[in-house]
Amino acid sequence: MRGEELASAYASADLFLMPSRTETLGLVVMEAMAAGLPVVACRAGGVPDAVQDGVTGFLFEPNEPDALLNTVARALSRETDLESIRKQARQDAERHSWQAATDHLREMYQETIDNYTPRIRPVGVAHRVLGPGTMWLLRTFLK
Repeated sequence: MRGEELASAYASADLFLMPSRTETLGLVVMEAMAAGLPVVACRAGGVPDAVQDGVTGFLFEPNEPDALLNTVARALSRETDLESIRKQARQDAERHSWQAATDHLREMYQETIDNYTPRIRPVGVAHRVLGPGTMWLLRTFLK
């Protein structure tokens, strides 16, 4: 699914279930959160870095019997909290957008350049180590 069809699928759901124990990042988890959908996911891989239990979704332990079922029941029992969880999930997903990641990377590069001291390396060394193309790219990217 893509576009309107995908947005409609997310909008029609009450929860997004991600039972995988081996998912390393889970971009679909971020998609669901961006759609304002509370996520129920396994506490494994990179998913716990994206989902805060009880705040942006719900996490369950991978090796506990009935953990997924119990966590879904817990999520649905918190009906009064689900609206704030939806809002928090959406806000949290926005912090992980491409624009936010790019802005953070620019800040890191700028900090590196600002903290560069020629006493540590002669000025021309950066050009020899990184090459003129890389230095041009950094200067252009930071404009």
